[in-house]
Amino acid sequence: MTERSEGKGRAAVILIATLLRSAHWLLFLITPSTRIHYWPVLGAQRFETSAREMLQGIEQVGPLVYASPVYRYLVLPFYLPGLGRTPLLLAQSILGILTALVIYEICRKLGSKTWLAVGLPLAWTLYAPVLFFELTVLPISWAALTLSLTTLLLLKWERDLGLFRCLLIGILAGIAAGVRPTLGILALPAAVAASRAAIRVRGSAGERVRRVIARVGMLGLGMALPLLPVAIYQCQHGAGFYPFPRATGLTLILGHNDDATGFGPPAPSVGLVENDREDVRAVSLRVAAENGAVGAVEADRYWTRLALEWMGSHPEEELDLLLRKAGGFFGHRPFDVYYDIARVARFNPLFRAIRLPRLVLMILFC
Repeated sequence: MTERSEGKGRAAVILIATLLRSAHWLLFLITPSTRIHYWPVLGAQRFETSAREMLQGIEQVGPLVYASPVYRYLVLPFYLPGLGRTPLLLAQSILGILTALVIYEICRKLGSKTWLAVGLPLAWTLYAPVLFFELTVLPISWAALTLSLTTLLLLKWERDLGLFRCLLIGILAGIAAGVRPTLGILALPAAVAASRAAIRVRGSAGERVRRVIARVGMLGLGMALPLLPVAIYQCQHGAGFYPFPRATGLTLILGHNDDATGFGPPAPSVGLVENDREDVRAVSLRVAAENGAVGAVEADRYWTRLALEWMGSHPEEELDLLLRKAGGFFGHRPFDVYYDIARVARFNPLFRAIRLPRLVLMILFC
């Protein structure tokens, strides 16, 4: 790919991604009942109210949130000057444009042909949920950019991962893990790349071992920088010294019992039914306490134990659930945990035009 064609490809990605987001914003602002269709779940509002409570010094009623404890810290700067939601959503739209650009750079680094290097980020941009989630108070945009940016940096710095670069990648991996704990797996390829880079440098066996330890240690330090404040904060509020949400058990039980849909509440058989005064988080704490598991830590263990017992006694149903989730992931059957894009398309015309199947996106990435 020549330098001129690279510039054109980069410009095309930025232009189309920007135009799509401009159209989305316009329809978001003028469509009647926008709030209803972009804010149908308590989980999104909880991030916002939690950030405001932290700024106002209001005691948190337990730091147990649905997911992504680091996201509360990422949104704080937007609520600090009192600007609120709109600048945050605008920033997330910009993150979406940057993610498309980073995907383009990854394709270039891997030596993809021009059509694929341009087509893949555009396919990502044309995938409706990606665009939609940018205008919700949910951390999808942050996770996507962190994941893609870490991948790009590992590709670029594979042979020259010094201490500072290891620290930077560790910070990105820590943010990703704080947004979605499973994304902490980014640390594994980073540790392998850092070790290989350290071993390549000439020196005695002892020197190489020390370099490996130093680089892997810097990765660990980088990961700790965003996660340690979360762990301290949660420890101060009764959830133990733990950087992730105390919601593993709750999440598992909502997808693993006879009357649950696999996507969220209600689950009447285990008492997880929201009401006017309690969201599912509060209900889970109350029900667990009624069964002798008082506090966020014990409640998490209680629900995890129940979920694992169900999984062990219902192997066929568990396999069926896993296959359904895999089918949704690969695009065999569309699903949205929080939002139904097909429903939103009835009110926002943009999503009637953006109909790229997830399967196409998966094939292109593969």
